[in-house]
Amino acid sequence: MAQIFISHSKQNKDIIHFFLEAFAGTKVKPHLEELENEPPTGITADKIENDIQTSNAVFVLLSEHVEHLKHTRDWIVWECGIGKNKDIWVFEPSEQLGKLSVVVPHFNHYVLFERTEDWRKYLRSLIASYDDSHVLPTLSASTAGGALLNEKDRGSGAAIGFAVGLVGLLLH
Repeated sequence: MAQIFISHSKQNKDIIHFFLEAFAGTKVKPHLEELENEPPTGITADKIENDIQTSNAVFVLLSEHVEHLKHTRDWIVWECGIGKNKDIWVFEPSEQLGKLSVVVPHFNHYVLFERTEDWRKYLRSLIASYDDSHVLPTLSASTAGGALLNEKDRGSGAAIGFAVGLVGLLLH
């Protein structure tokens, strides 16, 4: 199942709620961890690094809380560095434009958003674009089909079936 790691301040309950509502109805799982009192070290940092690496993207929710809470700001900067091989989306509420000076060292997309139903629909479609639930069934079926078709060498047939399924997914 696809997941998106959400880097945020736990004090932004209204923004978090808005984003979680956008995840509803999709097959993509939001992943949130709330640690605003510790620097990114030790077992906690290892776990978060693993959670980011197993995510399909990272959403960074900026706010005045992130601006003013040193540990939260440090975590977010660290998480963006860990996720540099992922799509990193930075979201800033339009009502806070010009009030934030948080430096996000690496990101792919910046979105100034409003908490409206139209924006929630946009976010839902963006989130759904990371749904990879069709990948495994397609590759499994094509691999099995290839193995069944090549009675003399099931391994080669499976490999060919897998390759055909992968090409089909890439062209889809």
